[in-house]
Amino acid sequence: GGLGKTALSLKLAHQIQDRFEYVVWRSLRNAPPLKSVLSSIVRFLSNGKETETDVSGFIDYLNRHRCLILLDNADSVLRSGARTLHDRTGYYLDGYADYGDLIQQLGAVPHQSCILMTSREKHRELVVLEGATRPVRAMQLTGLSEAEGRELFAEVGKFTGSDHEWSMLMAHYAGNPLALKITASAIHEILNGDISRFIQDYLRRGQVFFDDINDLIARQFERLSNAEQEVMYWLAIAREPVSSSELQADIVSPTSQHELIASLLSLRRRCLIERNSDLFTQQPVIMEYVTSHFIKVIKQEILDRKIQRFNSHALIKAQGKDHIREIQTRLILQPLVNQLLAVLGSKGAVESQLKTIISWLHHQFSDQPGYGGGNSLNVLCQLGVELNGYDFSNLAIWQADLRGQRLHHVNFSNADLTHSIFTQAFSSVLSIAASPNGEQLATGDADGHIYLWQVADFKQLQTMDGHTNWVRALAFSPNGNLLASGSSDHTVRLWDVKTGRCLKTLRGHASRVWTIAFSPDGEMLASASNDQTVRWWSVRSGELIGLVPAQTGIRSIAFQPDGRSILAMGHEDGTVHWWDLSTHTFLRKLTAHAEPVLCLAFHPRGEILVTGSSDQTIKLWQISDDQCLKVLSEHTKAVQVIAFSADGQRFVSGSGDHTLRLWALDQNASLKRLLGHVGRIHAATFIHGGAAIASGSSDQAIKLWDVECGHCFRTLQGYSNWNLSVAFSSDEQLLASGGNDTNVRLWHVKTGRLEQTLSGHSSQVQTVAFSYHKQWLASGSEDGTIKLWDVDTGACMWTLAAHDNIVWMLDFGGGDRTLVSASSDCTVKVWNSQTGECLHVLPHPNTQVWSATISPDGQLIASGSDDGTVRLWDSKTGECLNQLKLHTAQVWKVSFSPDGETLISCSNDLTVKWLNVHTGQCFKTVDGFTDEVLSVAFTADNQILVSDSSLGHSSIKVWNINTQECVAVFDGHEDGVWSTTLSSSGQLLASTSRDETIRLWNSATGECLNVLRVNKPYEHLNIAGVRGLTDAQRATLKALGAVERQT
Repeated sequence: GGLGKTALSLKLAHQIQDRFEYVVWRSLRNAPPLKSVLSSIVRFLSNGKETETDVSGFIDYLNRHRCLILLDNADSVLRSGARTLHDRTGYYLDGYADYGDLIQQLGAVPHQSCILMTSREKHRELVVLEGATRPVRAMQLTGLSEAEGRELFAEVGKFTGSDHEWSMLMAHYAGNPLALKITASAIHEILNGDISRFIQDYLRRGQVFFDDINDLIARQFERLSNAEQEVMYWLAIAREPVSSSELQADIVSPTSQHELIASLLSLRRRCLIERNSDLFTQQPVIMEYVTSHFIKVIKQEILDRKIQRFNSHALIKAQGKDHIREIQTRLILQPLVNQLLAVLGSKGAVESQLKTIISWLHHQFSDQPGYGGGNSLNVLCQLGVELNGYDFSNLAIWQADLRGQRLHHVNFSNADLTHSIFTQAFSSVLSIAASPNGEQLATGDADGHIYLWQVADFKQLQTMDGHTNWVRALAFSPNGNLLASGSSDHTVRLWDVKTGRCLKTLRGHASRVWTIAFSPDGEMLASASNDQTVRWWSVRSGELIGLVPAQTGIRSIAFQPDGRSILAMGHEDGTVHWWDLSTHTFLRKLTAHAEPVLCLAFHPRGEILVTGSSDQTIKLWQISDDQCLKVLSEHTKAVQVIAFSADGQRFVSGSGDHTLRLWALDQNASLKRLLGHVGRIHAATFIHGGAAIASGSSDQAIKLWDVECGHCFRTLQGYSNWNLSVAFSSDEQLLASGGNDTNVRLWHVKTGRLEQTLSGHSSQVQTVAFSYHKQWLASGSEDGTIKLWDVDTGACMWTLAAHDNIVWMLDFGGGDRTLVSASSDCTVKVWNSQTGECLHVLPHPNTQVWSATISPDGQLIASGSDDGTVRLWDSKTGECLNQLKLHTAQVWKVSFSPDGETLISCSNDLTVKWLNVHTGQCFKTVDGFTDEVLSVAFTADNQILVSDSSLGHSSIKVWNINTQECVAVFDGHEDGVWSTTLSSSGQLLASTSRDETIRLWNSATGECLNVLRVNKPYEHLNIAGVRGLTDAQRATLKALGAVERQT
């Protein structure tokens, strides 16, 4: 409605009136009986000689005279509000079926006149009569062009707005003249012609503002059958064009399912829906009305406790595209909540009403299909209600979005969870690989797990467990039968994709494995490690074939895709080396970047190599002559990943700046910037034949992106709450912890009570440190930020964008006036803790820094880095005083003695070394540890205690390294130990584990004093007998705390 059919028909009549003897216009708006209409026309044609006639007599006049007859609003005589399509005899109002006879006769009987009808619905008799060579033609009107729409506005007055805003306004109303006319008047009168304000205040909020348009659509909507209204509601919920098969899957009622095609045809005839190819949708103005009407209907059903549409339609589609679900939440779910709050007055009252609805659903719809259970949950979640103890047993819980929700002690037993989505059990996503056939996607996380997903619907197929540390690399074999993984546990594994079984574990690397690659023929697997070697293995036997030593770490490798055994290796010194592995021959070196080459990828034809670096640039190289073709500099942090589409037309890059960028080889600027992750992007690959991209990030999310529009259409949100770091206050009264869930927590040491939760980081908290006087707490994150907190109030004092990579260690010194931070960005930084001012940057070329500490007198800073080096710095000037290669692996911890004379360093090479601070001489080495030494403490009686542990073991040992005796063994964790820390007195030890607990121990006796734990999101959620889940999904829920308990 409102497209100007009447005006257009009258204008046409005016233009062509000289071609006819008579021109007659009649409005059928008030549904006059046919007899009265024909009589009035014949009276005119006969100059009053005849006052009555029937259809045949009327056609006789049309044959005798050339007439143009305009019948306006012809839909007014059609029936509205019928319950089914089949009881709509002739589709006409009672007593108006003779209009059908007239139309049939007009199209079938020859005459020399023309009849022009306007209608919002195509009469069914016209369908069989129309055609390019037949007597009936039909034209469906479209809206005005933007230029025409602007002219319409100019007739009203003066308006201001950008070209983009004009385009948005015209597109929103699909050029509908009536809608635009009313809108223009309102904007001019209410908003003084400000289109920008209208778009911001009304359109973007989805508000339906003008009753005139609504009244127009309402008259159409009231005419619809129940089945047609169901379709209209679903199209409004969908928010985008959908297929008939999608609608069929959404509809609950078997009757409405059966009538779907007829309903779609009827709605098209009424011009209430549009069809583009095989997809159906509504004009925006119609969708606004239907959405508003739907919300009112649902609100009233909840208030009256009489459920119909609340059970037959979803308020949101949880498994839909992300941006569509967000729109549904903003335009349907939240407005519904707002209206319920406005009527009932409080959140508690709304919750009480919904509890009644849920009880009614138990009584009326137990074990029956429908959306009532899922809708109830979605409304409760949007309200922010605590769901503890709710009973949804035996109900259909369809399309519930339960990601990030706490479902403690909720009963889902025997429920149908079809199309509902939950938080996943994975942590930071470090690696992604797509199978060659495009049907499966593998992801690896920081918990050491590998997950296999079905790309079509992203159902979890398998979990592959075996690694004990970060899974940094994944690769499918060329035939897709094998999956290879590389981990920080120093191993490479080969898995059977079909069964998920680990076939081989390849051992030999002495440090974390950064990356892996299959040779083009699938016979060899190459792996690059932080131990500065590349090794290549026989895929068949698992035996080591060869090894390439390097002077620096190798962060990225790729085989040239020409069938040969040419491997490109990206080094931490910024170079790329080419090796022929078949002959074990070094071919050449390319100086590519000033900083580490973190990723590289060959064009599928092998002619171009693309490299990404810590220097924030991407470079394209011509392989034949090593010529740099272009430098792309749009990322603002290190480029972590590069991947080509299969056809080589595009490639994607992911960065520490939390963005993905899509590039074309022949363009110097990115095609699209994909925004949505809130953490460092570690992995990305093309899926769906290049039409989509899958990405993984430290924000514990997998996102799927539409390449053409750049929208994220699905997010799989993980959850893991490893505590990555703990620190005691100097008085040993408080313990701070930071972990995967981005929160910092303060615990009371004696009682184990959680005192405060400090929120604000957007990524994992890798390190926490108390100031000596316990006034402040500093926290450092994976995203490179540092926050300073007031311990008493929990207020964040300041936030620093401190580093370009992970902050591994923090330490206060200089009377708490100075803070030092150590980072993966190869620097230590010195800060004024009062102001957040950076005083010095201490560079560590091409090696990340794990540890930094300030001497007791505040004069020196010590640092330990990935290359086994310990450095001493002047804290006032930032000058490097000494650089000592003490270890053969990364240095986890450096610690000054209380008198500041001695520095102790602990390394992944399983040694502890004593260093004279003044001379730089290493005067003592203790080895023989079986695990990594992670913490150091000096006791009151001048004894030195260290603890060793690893993710490979659940036990901890404490050693007195003066006597080199094991003082105590701590058993209790149920999984590998991530970190330990000793209190300043050495009497207490705190440990964190992959089992998501913190344990407090008496360091002398090994007694466990307390276990600190945060409840998992689905703690004691009962999923006994649930339907709609795969075995893998059921296992995921149990990993997040769910249980199977028959009630």
